[in-house]
Amino acid sequence: MNISINEAQRIAKGLRQSGKSREAQAVYRQILAKDNSDIEALMSLGVTYIELGEPTSAISFLHRAHVISPDDVTVCTHYGRALELSGKHNQTIELLIKSIQNHEDKFQEPLPEVATLHTHLAEILHEKGRLDDASVHCRKALKVDANHAPAYQILGNIQTRFQLWPSAIEQYRKCIELQPENAIVRNNLGILFRQVGELEQSAHSLEAALLCDPGNIEYLTGLGITLIVSKNTTKANEIFSRAVKLHPKNFEANLYLGKTFELQKNYPAALTSYANAAKIKPDDPQPFLQISITLRKMGRYQEALNSTEQVLQDQKGASPLQQMAAELQLAQGLWSKGWASLHNYYSHPSTWNKELKLAMPLWQGESLEKNSVLLHNSADYSDEIFFSRFIRPLAEQGAKVIVHTDPRMEKLLLNVQGVHQVVTDDKNLPACDWHTPVQRLPALLKVDQPEFSGFSEGEVLQGTPLKVGIAWEGISPFNGCETQSLPLQGFSKLGEKESLNLFALQWGLKHNLKQENLNSEIVDLEEDCIGFHQIAQVIKDMDIIISCDCAIAHLAAFLGKKVWLVTPPQTSWYWVHEKLAQGLYPSARIFRQSKESDWSEVFDKIKSELLLLR
Repeated sequence: MNISINEAQRIAKGLRQSGKSREAQAVYRQILAKDNSDIEALMSLGVTYIELGEPTSAISFLHRAHVISPDDVTVCTHYGRALELSGKHNQTIELLIKSIQNHEDKFQEPLPEVATLHTHLAEILHEKGRLDDASVHCRKALKVDANHAPAYQILGNIQTRFQLWPSAIEQYRKCIELQPENAIVRNNLGILFRQVGELEQSAHSLEAALLCDPGNIEYLTGLGITLIVSKNTTKANEIFSRAVKLHPKNFEANLYLGKTFELQKNYPAALTSYANAAKIKPDDPQPFLQISITLRKMGRYQEALNSTEQVLQDQKGASPLQQMAAELQLAQGLWSKGWASLHNYYSHPSTWNKELKLAMPLWQGESLEKNSVLLHNSADYSDEIFFSRFIRPLAEQGAKVIVHTDPRMEKLLLNVQGVHQVVTDDKNLPACDWHTPVQRLPALLKVDQPEFSGFSEGEVLQGTPLKVGIAWEGISPFNGCETQSLPLQGFSKLGEKESLNLFALQWGLKHNLKQENLNSEIVDLEEDCIGFHQIAQVIKDMDIIISCDCAIAHLAAFLGKKVWLVTPPQTSWYWVHEKLAQGLYPSARIFRQSKESDWSEVFDKIKSELLLLR
């Protein structure tokens, strides 16, 4: 080498900056041939190997540099990174701790660069799940340098894992003050804001992340999801369309693009996007599930069932497609197939309530004479009410039936014929011979079409204002359906106070009445509806129940009360058509939208029918 080492260093640096790492390595090797202890050449050669994705090759050069200059924080940082990327985490931790201790022993006041060692160590400890130790080193880094942004970033990550949302937000904000262009932290902050329901701030933070890195698929996806949650489906569709254009083979982008089309009721476009997602990940059930849901929303039940059953042939374990298949089969009166699909789905422990400590074996249809069986439900209240009709035949086989449930259902289920005991404690379950989810009972009992086993229908009172119980919001058991919601103003137009009185059978929704100025028109019975047994008593005192697709509708129908179900075109399998619904619940009647989002026609029809009852 005929040039000076300084000149060679300058040339090598220029080569690295222009992306010619291999050529730069050759120059660094020439420098080391002339001076094998040149710290800059050793360190830079190691760093180029890291940049080229060859951290193992970097270790020997960075180790030599560290031995020559153990106090050099930059060398130690790169050496630690090479060890870490090579999977030598314990060696990395040992190196960083030793280097930190060495600086503390040598210097009364630690150098500002030591903060980098603390945060590097904190980052590795965080990845290994040693969150408390990681927090300690972040605090030490900030004690050395109060403006060390990476420490705030890692603290934010730690607080997020502890679900300490306000503290995590505070740490991320401090980091952004110091590093406004930190797209990763802006993205993390956006996701965190969405977690706590601050959707406007979530969108703002995620948009800022995209300004730093416009094509980043993670940031695009995060922003799109926030917009979906915010019900800004138009803009969400634009974001995911952009994401798919930039990353056509990205699974999540195609899947969520399909979801935005589905929410916009552009079902053909949704099917196309879901099909694209399915091609990218043919082993993932989610796009196939969304295809079935979309076909179902289009009224193409048989096609949805054919598609679902075809994909299920290749699925193993508990798949949401099994649950979808069951709903489609039951909706078409294919009882044996539907019960079998439910049985298969709920036979997998992954579908059970994770809090239950189930030490007893799963019931597979063995004789229950003088044996006890624990029934449990991991779905919603609607399922629990519907499947309670199979408890009596279970008890008639000689079983002592014990039911685990939510405290709100306890007293109601105690009144179901055949129930021996009801428990609500997840941890301390009584000793039983067997257990089973309630959804498996029809298949195990070899039931064909279920018979109604509730109470007889109540008579509508004449000559007095009708007492009408209403439920306008709830979670539908329809697989893939969002929260069911009816417009409160529609109820207020059903008649004058002299002819009917409206009573709200809802939990925690007083604000709805206040927001829509209906406090005086609808009587709030929330304080009388703490548990389902109390709701049952209120329902018995009503003349008729008008409800969305939720547990209140099932309870009223189970009690034999006249119940009018107000539903959009798509609903859970119980209410797909009138004949099916009345076979399950003779007192039920369906009022279905003819056009989505237009409730006026439905409530006009209900108003006319109410007039006939008076």
